[in-house]
Amino acid sequence: MEVVVTRTVTHVSEGASSYGVTVTNPKGAVVTVDPPKMYFLNKGQTQSYAVQILAEKVAVPLMNMVTELGKLSWTDGKHQVTSPVYSFQVGGSLVPTWKFSSRTIPAAHMSSAIN
Repeated sequence: MEVVVTRTVTHVSEGASSYGVTVTNPKGAVVTVDPPKMYFLNKGQTQSYAVQILAEKVAVPLMNMVTELGKLSWTDGKHQVTSPVYSFQVGGSLVPTWKFSSRTIPAAHMSSAIN
């Protein structure tokens, strides 16, 4: 199963910075980020990136759930911003979920909820 999410971020520090991403994949999934580096010139500048989650479907007995955790970490060498990535399967069906801070958005609602 594949899910693609686009996120927009705002540079909140003074001056220029470049951030690179490090991905820790949830077990059974591969997460890629495009672009893998972002360059900011000024405070308040915004940029977008796409996150692709490819997850394999695993047999899970009915009424059971398997949850796997990964993360994206953006760093400029001084600051770090981390977003958790969850994938979970319920009763044999895969339901990847992307969690940002305290808000969880099921894959079926991502394209309309995050712009």
